[in-house]
Amino acid sequence: MEGMDESTRRTRLADRFINYPLIAMLILSPAFALTLGALVLVGVITGLCISRIWVTSPPGFAPKVKISAIDKIQSGMLRRQAVKCEAAGQWEQAYHAWQSSVANNQADAGILSEALKSFLRLTDLQPTWLATSMNQALWLMRLTGTNAASLDIAGEVFLKCNVPGPVYEMLRDRQGSLSPSQEVSFLKALFLTGRANEYWEKRRQVEHTITSDAELDLYHAAYLSGWGPPETISQARKKLTAAQDDQALRTLACRLEMRVAIKLHEPNTYARALNLLQQEGTDCLDDHAGYWQLLEASGRLGDARKLAESYPHPPAGPWDVMRFGNILISLGANDYAQRFFARYVPLFANSDDPEIAVLWVTYADLLIQARKWDELQALATEIRTSGQARTVLAGYSHFIEGRALLAARRPEGALASFQRAAAESFPVPSAGMQTAVNLLRLGYPEFAERVLVSMEKDLGSSAEYWQVLFEAVYALKEDEAMLLRAATKARNLAPDKGICGVNYAAALLINRQAPAEAANLTLAFLKDNPNSLVARVNHCFALAMNRRFTEATAILNTINPAGLDELQSTVFYLCWLEIHAGQTQFDLAREDLKRIDTKHLFPSQVKWIEETRRKLDSAG
Repeated sequence: MEGMDESTRRTRLADRFINYPLIAMLILSPAFALTLGALVLVGVITGLCISRIWVTSPPGFAPKVKISAIDKIQSGMLRRQAVKCEAAGQWEQAYHAWQSSVANNQADAGILSEALKSFLRLTDLQPTWLATSMNQALWLMRLTGTNAASLDIAGEVFLKCNVPGPVYEMLRDRQGSLSPSQEVSFLKALFLTGRANEYWEKRRQVEHTITSDAELDLYHAAYLSGWGPPETISQARKKLTAAQDDQALRTLACRLEMRVAIKLHEPNTYARALNLLQQEGTDCLDDHAGYWQLLEASGRLGDARKLAESYPHPPAGPWDVMRFGNILISLGANDYAQRFFARYVPLFANSDDPEIAVLWVTYADLLIQARKWDELQALATEIRTSGQARTVLAGYSHFIEGRALLAARRPEGALASFQRAAAESFPVPSAGMQTAVNLLRLGYPEFAERVLVSMEKDLGSSAEYWQVLFEAVYALKEDEAMLLRAATKARNLAPDKGICGVNYAAALLINRQAPAEAANLTLAFLKDNPNSLVARVNHCFALAMNRRFTEATAILNTINPAGLDELQSTVFYLCWLEIHAGQTQFDLAREDLKRIDTKHLFPSQVKWIEETRRKLDSAG
């Protein structure tokens, strides 16, 4: 073996693996082994490059964002391309390059911040860019945990998009911890959201800590033009008008002029500023909506409707559909709003996002108001076949189908649809609330209660929710404990709302609890509504439960039982039974019992009546 050459040794070794051709080939041909190894290595590297296995989102962030090595390389290349385009003044190409860079690495807060800063430098904006940038600003705040830098960027982005509401919401609860740049954004948001007096107070507080700029000076001129002392108005308006000749400030100056025109009720001034924006191509729906609303306030509703119905720009997304549709409804242009929704809701609202899917609810409500039952039933079918929207509106689609069937005099079909609706969940809160209110109004309180109970998590902070639940439970006459809970919640959430206090008092009386508190509440309501039958009877009940029988009798004697319906008569004689039984006037109490129909009472009231009946029997 010692004299054997390398080739012979390989051949003999390969002979041992004659049944394994690949191993034999690897032994006989080192070049083949190297080639195969290289191919395996290339495959591994390729797999690592194209597989999305690299987590780029922050620890604990949901959803977890993963990218591939190629994604990261492409993102970096596109970023460099965007910077070059900006340097060359190619702003549109730069915008698209930034968007592609972000798309390849969505969780890179650094690249996203640079892309949004580039957006803030743009002067010629396209409508579709606005929604994209606002969504990216919100995403940046999520990625960074809303740190100071992302808050600065997001505030400027929303202001540039002429959407000041989110800026106000983001910054109002951070007072005392705002940076100077955030203070400036908050000042602008205050003015643009119609809080001119708050703007002025805040301006006085922070004027020594912020650095004023040309834009903020214009805000101040606008404030002085509409809200300042008389001696400042002339000079301030001249400054605002002059700024409209400055290309860099023209759009802002026109929009501030519009705010002043609304305050001073000057439609012609608003129209001139709006015309300038149209010439620049920077006008948006809200700019026109302000003019239509100003015309309406000036008594020119017809002109406002004509302009709204002739608005030429189609919606760019679901929020435009929602905004424009609501404007049409506010102007009373319901017929045009129906046609608008019929065209655009199927295009833009096929989403499982509850805030977008609510468009179907608004459209359906228009059809219900117009009593277009065939179209309503067709809409129910369209929702259930629309894809994503059906996942959040299945229950609502069954309700509107049942509503159409009921109007078509098909009560059995309507009942089946209402049953299916009550068995579904309602991820869109407004859809659930509208369903419950209508079911209650149509005489189906059992289904209304079922829908409402399933929505407590979403609507439990709303006094209206508990008020409607109270009405449903009261109509069913089955659960006095739930009645008291609903009344208590509604009163705690809306203590100044009279009906909530009245309902709470009624629930106390039905549950035979806290009669002294009930008497105080019913007395206050009676003073405000001296001719109300409900007010008088409820106060009588409270007085009788407090054993103030003489006062209760005096009030009841003012009511003529001949004019009462079946329910009112039952309540009327139930009150007399409380008085007569309490005064041991047993013969009169027995006569009261004959006039009470227990189907109108709660179980606890029926139980009390039976106990009273047994006492009367025992008394002979």
